[in-house]
Amino acid sequence: MARSAVRVRDAGPTDLDSLLDFASRVLEAGDPSSRSPIIRLAVGAMEQSQRDRYARLLSDPEHRVVLVADDQQRTVGAAIFSVDMISALLTLPVVYVSHVVVPELERDRSVGRALVEAATTFAEEIGAEHVVVGLNPAGRETNRFFARLGFAPLMMRRIASVPALRRMLTDAPSTGPISIAPRLARLRRST
Repeated sequence: MARSAVRVRDAGPTDLDSLLDFASRVLEAGDPSSRSPIIRLAVGAMEQSQRDRYARLLSDPEHRVVLVADDQQRTVGAAIFSVDMISALLTLPVVYVSHVVVPELERDRSVGRALVEAATTFAEEIGAEHVVVGLNPAGRETNRFFARLGFAPLMMRRIASVPALRRMLTDAPSTGPISIAPRLARLRRST
């Protein structure tokens, strides 16, 4: 099958409705990149709130929202680029690529490669030496795709809700240093 030509461009405020429509279509289609509970929660948030967040991103000079269109001008991919430091202690500027959305059927069209090329060009423009991408660890094919392009693991991030952590910390026996705060509180109450 011949590959269709794709074109990457910066999205602007006038692209808000098409960007929201694209994100909604991807979620409704059940694309594997949207199966993460965190992504579902973010995309499934209140519509006006989502609209406001996208509108802020589209007008924020610190972020670049990019769209990939096919030869029929349909949006077939999107991502958000931002300039960040590699970590709080290592102040090496990087281009951080997040919210990569490339529906399953579009992967054969080099949409992902076009997004990575756009991120690389952006990094060259601003003088960043690295591109970092945030990925769902459960997305095997996506992780393989980026590994084939030379992306190496940088760190593993895990997420937990505050109520779940509180339950686990309260129910589980302490394995670390003993906190004297509860004892001090009891002593203060008894005096």
